[in-house]
Amino acid sequence: MNREGDIVIVWCRRLREQADFLRKTYRLEEAQRYLQQCLDLMISQMGSSELEVGYLLVQLGNVAYERGRVGEAEMHHSAGLVVLKKELDAQHPDLANCTNNLANDYFKQGKLAEALQLHRSAHHLYTKIYRGGSAVLANSLNNLSNVYMELGDYSKAQKYQRRALRMRVRVCESSDPALGNSYNNLGNVLFHLCKYERAAWCLRKALKVYRMSLPEGHLEVGNARNNLGTVMFLQGKLAQALKCHRQAFYIRKANLPRNHPDLANSLNNLGNDYLAMSNYPQAVAYLQQAVALFGEVLPAESHQLLTAQLNLQQASEHLEV
Repeated sequence: MNREGDIVIVWCRRLREQADFLRKTYRLEEAQRYLQQCLDLMISQMGSSELEVGYLLVQLGNVAYERGRVGEAEMHHSAGLVVLKKELDAQHPDLANCTNNLANDYFKQGKLAEALQLHRSAHHLYTKIYRGGSAVLANSLNNLSNVYMELGDYSKAQKYQRRALRMRVRVCESSDPALGNSYNNLGNVLFHLCKYERAAWCLRKALKVYRMSLPEGHLEVGNARNNLGTVMFLQGKLAQALKCHRQAFYIRKANLPRNHPDLANSLNNLGNDYLAMSNYPQAVAYLQQAVALFGEVLPAESHQLLTAQLNLQQASEHLEV
């Protein structure tokens, strides 16, 4: 490589280091801007097939995903995967990771068939790379469970989630947030199987693990509280549901961009709580925000958007009576 190319790599390395710092401090928009500058500079000097370009595309996709810009994440991850497939060995861990990330992009957008296909591919690679079991393999099992749950195949979802939990119990510390994630996700599956008491036990177990290692305002704590609130809602424990959903909403609001789908999910849950409590003005206020936000970030045919619209219609009809 010539001297000019060496200078480009050094400069890009500094930009990436700055982007990593910004990402860790949740300044995601700035991090994305630095990475884009780095990518543009790299492509102008070295072409689009360089391995470093592939890794930059993956990083850009990761930041876009964290910002809730899933369409952008898909674009970057897809382009990065094309480069990595050309440059890396077929069983390289980074190839499996990028495949997994692209599958997550599809999953978030409701493209479940594509997500399942890629998660299976990633899992196949991981089983060859991590033969004795690992946290990475457990995460892959967790992802497969999530897809099956969205497809409504709760039996398979439970099967994969229990395998993920068993593996994490074996390879993780008792305070590892990933272990909390497994309890949280298994609780979510059991909730969909209408096993509410067992679901609540798993979710409280998840919160217990999180408290050992995470601050109360951490996003994972918020997600577990959100799920526990939903279980309480379906058990008719509306005051407890509202409390959990409020706590989850404030945690998500503090940690997520304004237009993140999970924030819309929290608004929808709060609207449902107030609707069930016959507090229709509050229900309409929260559901209007949920519908508007879902409309910004999700396709018009998205199940979440359509459900929120129906909830809003129901609450509005009560106000008109």
